[in-house]
Amino acid sequence: MNMNIESKNIGSIRTFLDILDGIEFSDDYVYFYRGHSNYTYELEPSIYRNNGLINNENKIFREIILKCPDDFEDSIVTFQKLVKMQHYSLPTRLLDITENSLTALFFACQNSNSDGEVIIFKIPKNDIKYFDSDTVSVISNLSKLNVSFDISKETFENKTGFNESSDIKLLLHEIQQEKHFFEPKIVPEHLESVVCVKPKLDNQRIIRQDGAFFLFGINGTKASCAKFPKEKIFYPNNQKLIIKSSEKEKILVQLKRFGITNSKIFPEIDNIAKDIKSNFEEKVIEKNVEPKINKQHPIRIGQHAEDVFRHWLNNKFTNIKYNQTSFPDFIVHDNNTRIGYEVKYINNSRSLAMRLRDIIYKTFYLVEHNDFDKIIIVLIFGNMDEKIKLQEVIHRQQLDINKIGFMTGYIDSNDIFNLTEEINQG
Repeated sequence: MNMNIESKNIGSIRTFLDILDGIEFSDDYVYFYRGHSNYTYELEPSIYRNNGLINNENKIFREIILKCPDDFEDSIVTFQKLVKMQHYSLPTRLLDITENSLTALFFACQNSNSDGEVIIFKIPKNDIKYFDSDTVSVISNLSKLNVSFDISKETFENKTGFNESSDIKLLLHEIQQEKHFFEPKIVPEHLESVVCVKPKLDNQRIIRQDGAFFLFGINGTKASCAKFPKEKIFYPNNQKLIIKSSEKEKILVQLKRFGITNSKIFPEIDNIAKDIKSNFEEKVIEKNVEPKINKQHPIRIGQHAEDVFRHWLNNKFTNIKYNQTSFPDFIVHDNNTRIGYEVKYINNSRSLAMRLRDIIYKTFYLVEHNDFDKIIIVLIFGNMDEKIKLQEVIHRQQLDINKIGFMTGYIDSNDIFNLTEEINQG
């Protein structure tokens, strides 16, 4: 079926989740996700991205086991060996996917120099294989064979003759090394397929990522990769989900508040150490130095405006904590009063109402649980023309919560940040 696939730009977690909420999920399918940091990337496993790699796949497979035997002693079947190789970034015929949509969004937000994409896959439950499946063994063991392996010359209709060919006998020999009682009959079509496989959960990274894999066969010859079946790609509303490069950093900050971080997805100690360091490092801003704001990049405007606001706080209060990883952005202790400040840059007043509801919900929860005496929501807009629209949106919320306040600011023509008075909710 021909479809006109359009692009849908994702600018926030809310937009992303709203799209997923609109999908009518079927119990007959499992939905998987994959994030590409560059939307031009193909659905192709790493072993096929370089001729030198696929030409030497059998040597790569044996070299890593030869040099790191202890790491593979618990991996009996070839597929599990490939999973471990993939874990250590060795090129394989596996392609990572996840059942966690936010994990895929995290990967799509890497590399701020290019637009990313989140791809959704709709896989019939009956098509999903497990790590010990015979079909999985057949395709996985292609990794051990020479690149000259070729079934394009074989006649599929004559399956008996097919299984008697020299190349297939070599493959059967490798399969029977892990499955001694494997019946020497290979279905030719399996070799040229791409199957979805659920691995054994013996790896913390797979567990944290809700991971699974596409296992790729061949296309006639081993040197050519099996084609991914496009009918298994699901486009909500016939749209590709594109993450603009300019939005990636903002979304990563939002994901951090959902607990999606580098150390959560890659739970090795070196990654955890990097995240701990980042969480406790202070961003040093000299007092009485007003940072300049680059208006050409909205994400940087928000970051600089936040820095400028901290500069304003530093000149007003002495006991300030920069709450880098969670809500609100700043915590001020003043005369036994605990005040939170949450800073948001609004580049379009039309999107404010939706974003405001989310902010107010978090704020209401904190003040109702007595974590704060008051929380001030600081809304920064790009120019004075937006101010009246912004104030109208705030008043339409009809709040009656005396512990929540609003403060607005704007960036003038000289790139100077200006604070206005707190908006009265009465």
